[in-house]
Amino acid sequence: MVSGGQSGDRSSIRRALVVFAVLAVLRRGPTHAYDMTRQLRDAHELLACESDLYALMNRLGRQGLVVHRWEISPTGPPRKRYQITNEGLEALECRRSTWKELRKSLLELLDLEFRVPKS
Repeated sequence: MVSGGQSGDRSSIRRALVVFAVLAVLRRGPTHAYDMTRQLRDAHELLACESDLYALMNRLGRQGLVVHRWEISPTGPPRKRYQITNEGLEALECRRSTWKELRKSLLELLDLEFRVPKS
């Protein structure tokens, strides 16, 4: 018996894809956590909550995949602006290549599963 149901499946898939998605967002250019959160939520709710993003950004920073700098805001406290590093771009390309292979394999399997046998 499979446990977790659709919401559990979605959560597992989301966790597996969130690093890929964050690096893809940062490839477009430097951005603040709030903007990243919005983009990831708009993209099929890839991010469960904003606090998850801060922990992830700290981890990606320790891995050398992203860097941040503080920006002074005229209307509030300073904010971190995140940017992908060259190592992050390489990691993104590696994930992209793996994703393409996995996607192709999965689509082939699904095609076989749903293909109607010829009489």
